[in-house]
Amino acid sequence: MMVCWRRCCRRVVLEQRKKRLGQSVDRESLLKMVGDAERGRARFLDGQAMQCISCHRVQGSGQSIGPDMDGIGQRRSKRELLESILEPSRLIENKYRSHQILTIDGKLVTGLLVRDTDSEVILRSADGQNHRIGKVDVDSRRIQSESLMPTGLIAELTAQEVADLLAFLVSLR
Repeated sequence: MMVCWRRCCRRVVLEQRKKRLGQSVDRESLLKMVGDAERGRARFLDGQAMQCISCHRVQGSGQSIGPDMDGIGQRRSKRELLESILEPSRLIENKYRSHQILTIDGKLVTGLLVRDTDSEVILRSADGQNHRIGKVDVDSRRIQSESLMPTGLIAELTAQEVADLLAFLVSLR
């Protein structure tokens, strides 16, 4: 009797578990789904779940590390937005290309270029910190081909949560 109960409970728990996207994303199915922009807004602004707000500004909230999302629905189609989320390094505007500097004392600093003068370079790292590096302290410097935005950010979301996020981004006109 106990074994039967455990099997039944396990089956119920498995059926109630959210189906996460994982690494295999059916892009066309996601694009056909109808999302709720308000739920997507809440998801975007929730710094715990997705962390969008820790790098992107929208409607007066968030950080200015990555592109500002206000007006993104005018500049990008739903498909382009999904592609940017799934493959953030595929298309990076020059001002959002990250720079990597190795200092002569072996410190590695990666971030967006804030300022480059004759005497110093200032990079803003993904955590929002500005790093001042004197030009005399630079051992090597290169522009990264990878975005600061990591890939796989939506792997833990459900298809509906992604559809909601896309609906919110498209609504930003």
